[in-house]
Amino acid sequence: MSVVFKGGYVLGHGIADLLIENGIIQAIGDDLPGKRAINASGKLLVPGFVDTHRHMAQAPLRGFGPDMTLGYYMQQVVQHVGASMSVLDVRNSLKLAAAEAMNAGVTTVLDWSSVSDPEQVDAAIEVLHQTGLRVVFGHSNPDDMHPQADAVASLGPDYLPVDDVARHIGLARDRGLITSMHVGGQQGGGVRKLHDAGLLGPDLHFVHGNRLEDDEFKMLVDYGSTLTVTPVTELMMGHGDLAYRRFAEAGGEPALGVDVESGNLPDMFSEMRAGLMAERATGPLAARDLLQAATINGAKAIGLGDAIGSLEVGKQADIVLLSGLEHLFGEDPEVLEGAVATSVGTEDVHTVLIDGTVVKLDGVLVDHDLRELRELTLRIARRTLAAAG
Repeated sequence: MSVVFKGGYVLGHGIADLLIENGIIQAIGDDLPGKRAINASGKLLVPGFVDTHRHMAQAPLRGFGPDMTLGYYMQQVVQHVGASMSVLDVRNSLKLAAAEAMNAGVTTVLDWSSVSDPEQVDAAIEVLHQTGLRVVFGHSNPDDMHPQADAVASLGPDYLPVDDVARHIGLARDRGLITSMHVGGQQGGGVRKLHDAGLLGPDLHFVHGNRLEDDEFKMLVDYGSTLTVTPVTELMMGHGDLAYRRFAEAGGEPALGVDVESGNLPDMFSEMRAGLMAERATGPLAARDLLQAATINGAKAIGLGDAIGSLEVGKQADIVLLSGLEHLFGEDPEVLEGAVATSVGTEDVHTVLIDGTVVKLDGVLVDHDLRELRELTLRIARRTLAAAG
């Protein structure tokens, strides 16, 4: 089945048609044929957003902690979410999280899984594969790895002895997987510990990094390790100054993640704006850099840079059509790219494709009902609120 978008503004290419065949971008140019034509006139075609750190099972807890600190979250929420959820709860929570992501134009998520019970993990992987979202499933119980897990999710050296982290990294490397871990959110020195143990490498993906030292950012860059910043959660919970600029100035390519929805929105527009505003408080930063962070940098951070993250012939067709910016089509392309980071939102996400399949069309999700999913997860939120006091 071939699909061609007609007459849209293709990011990086200008006004053009974009042809998709068998889930792959086949051509970008003029007057391209296709069995199914979609009028993209007045729409901006951008790569699907890549969220490289989200705890998807916590989707029902949206708004749970507008004043929550990181310490309270670790002591109360983390302790009660997984323990209080049934297998059905896990299924419904992940359906909600996936639907919210796709609705906002997020086409890929690294799910740093909040569930570790084997039965829950089975259910999580099964349902995530059914949602239509591209998911990298990070298994948070590395010593009992599921055969279909896509990554190892280790708490990291801020929370675990280095020997435990080394074992987790070894398990991932034996399978050819990346290891994703938290670092520098509560204390510094974690990257140095791993460096001194000879563990750093391009298969390590770190999250947060607020309290890392300058030489630790250089270590990450020197060894090809990647870093995701989660601006809204970090600023809301008081993690400290964002690591975005420091990692970029060290030569890294920072990615972005939503993290948790307890005081956040499930979209990358919020992350781009929050990151930009926070970093501009200390100096200039091009808005378009945040769009790169939310797309191609994110793809590279989780090992998918050759497949997704940009609109190029040969890449998989993860594409978002945005409304509201047609008046900028004749302006400097950097202005248009920057406007995606500053001036649009979920309400402007018109159509979304993942792997060439339409999952949202004309502003409406194709296979998911957000209202119904939120109703199904109401009791999960209420029960967790009660358990956490």
